[in-house]
Amino acid sequence: MKTIVYEKSLRAQICEKILTSSPLTGRFGELIILPIPSTRDGVHINGTELTLSEALSGVSHDTLVVSYALPKEYACAARDRGALVWDGASDERFLSENAELTALATLGILLCDGRRAPSDISVGIVGYGRIGKVLLRLLLYLGARVRVYTSRSEVRMELSALGVDTAEAREGAELSGLDILINTAPARIFSFEDGTPCPRIIELASGSNFPERVSVERYPSLPARAYPETAGRVFAEAVERFLFSAKEGAE
Repeated sequence: MKTIVYEKSLRAQICEKILTSSPLTGRFGELIILPIPSTRDGVHINGTELTLSEALSGVSHDTLVVSYALPKEYACAARDRGALVWDGASDERFLSENAELTALATLGILLCDGRRAPSDISVGIVGYGRIGKVLLRLLLYLGARVRVYTSRSEVRMELSALGVDTAEAREGAELSGLDILINTAPARIFSFEDGTPCPRIIELASGSNFPERVSVERYPSLPARAYPETAGRVFAEAVERFLFSAKEGAE
């Protein structure tokens, strides 16, 4: 099988190794593994100067395309040429497993790069999606004081009923008392006025979500950086589940 891997990471290498030896990929003559995410500007492959159009122009009925958040027009064009396309952004189990790895790696940063144990720190979590939910569970288990910032009033009510400190994610939200602020939301929420003290900020989301004058520790693609072998296995197993379902549906 011909393989083309556009993400230069151990995660992608592990994924390639597992998929090329899997009996579920036996019918394919070509495997294309795009990065996570596949593109940031909607045109070029993430981390390269190559366009998605160039990379996918030669796909055919025996091509398997492994992608993440691939723009609809490119996915449809590849499928029109007969290629089978898996998109991790639509695979809920993969997203949940990846979120678990992200949360665990974030916890590892806090445990190895801090002067105090979790029971002695106060942490704010911005966003209550997949990553935020796992982070809350892990931090509470370790005895940290946690405040969840979310714009969803129903979530704040639910968490408050369970005894979890919550606040509305909005401009001017109260940040006093926090040692660490972990952002999982891909949008700017806090502006931080000049001279206003701010906690240590750990950024898990993509984009520029904080003002430039604020010191931010950025950790993009954390599973691939912290646990590349596990992340690669999770990546490949998600594709295998997809191939197995596609095979079952065809029989």
